[in-house]
Amino acid sequence: MQPVFQPPAVASLQKVMIFAGLEMVERWERSALEDQPWDIASEMMRVTFIVAARCLFGVELEDEARR
Repeated sequence: MQPVFQPPAVASLQKVMIFAGLEMVERWERSALEDQPWDIASEMMRVTFIVAARCLFGVELEDEARR
């Protein structure tokens, strides 16, 4: 098994994924309070993009994810 998929490595990535999920839920809550709809497909692509950028490259691409 590749080192990146060893349990300790995956455990460290878990925190990144959880944080990205919490950020997504916060966006949804703000939208709900403003009675604004959201597109689930776009949201899933956005969170996937953010997690991949953080885990694979260690960079924040939140602005690019909004496009």
